[in-house]
Amino acid sequence: EVSGDVVLIATGSKVAMPPFEGTDLDNVLTSDTILELETVPKSLVVIGAGVIGMEFASIYAKFGSEVTVIGGDLLPASDKEVSKRLKSVLSTDGIKFQLNVRAEKIEKTADGLKVIGSKKGKDAKIEAFGEYVLIATGRKANIDALNLEAVGVETERGAIIADDEGRTNVENIYAIGDCVYGNVQLAHWATAQGTNCVERIMGSEATTEMNVLPSAVFTLPECAQVGKTEQELKDEGIDFVKSKYMFTGNGKAVSLAETDGFVKILATPDLKEILGVHILGPHANDSIHLGAMAIANKLSVEDTSKMIYAHPTLSEVFMEAVHLLEGHSINSPKAR
Repeated sequence: EVSGDVVLIATGSKVAMPPFEGTDLDNVLTSDTILELETVPKSLVVIGAGVIGMEFASIYAKFGSEVTVIGGDLLPASDKEVSKRLKSVLSTDGIKFQLNVRAEKIEKTADGLKVIGSKKGKDAKIEAFGEYVLIATGRKANIDALNLEAVGVETERGAIIADDEGRTNVENIYAIGDCVYGNVQLAHWATAQGTNCVERIMGSEATTEMNVLPSAVFTLPECAQVGKTEQELKDEGIDFVKSKYMFTGNGKAVSLAETDGFVKILATPDLKEILGVHILGPHANDSIHLGAMAIANKLSVEDTSKMIYAHPTLSEVFMEAVHLLEGHSINSPKAR
């Protein structure tokens, strides 16, 4: 037994299995068990077109598997232009997509496994075949074994209810990360939340700004974002301007032979504030922190334009997108 004056629950999440027949068949994998494979599958059906599903689909396509993705929207939380372009690139790599499809059943066949689903608005069934099937439909809070009812900690839909500072309804019991209801399921979010929570418990001010959250998707090519998407700004009635610079115009990307993608920047019409940054391309998950730094510190487009960017680097694509907003990108003839 372990006891203490304060308890901080950070038990994370576990795979959430969909409630349809066949998920217990041999060769049906999760994001945990797929890591135990010792050989590359000849064919793989991925159920789920979110972050986890797309990352494994991309990886195994590069390994040589024949990959089919079944799911709803591809990366639904991402910028639509990013997800559309990513789909095009991954299709070129041989990945087949069955989108706007709901998987309903997995069956065993003589050659492997068959996934049966229905397409939105259609009566006909969709079928996909593979040696293996990966379930990548999401994760849920890992709290089943904690016996929280015994101490009266409130939960919602199988996750702990906690406020922005990690407090539960029970004094001196805190919770952070994936086990909290409504939380973003990202490791770096949970780490920052945990640090802030402990600082508050110890009587200090929280040091990490939680309002700006970069997210990273480790597909090939990578995609990353921070701030608002175009659709979110439109839905909220916020006016904005945008720019986009392609990696094809970047010397470092050309030398890496990784020119698929772009940097897109969304800003207020007066260019006083950057509202969102979206990147598809080589090392997008590193470059996104240029945008995160700008948004977190409320830098204007001019502020980010003034600095010198080393050459040749991938960060110059961000620089060119900033210059495009100001109308003076040297390497974009149409800039005005």
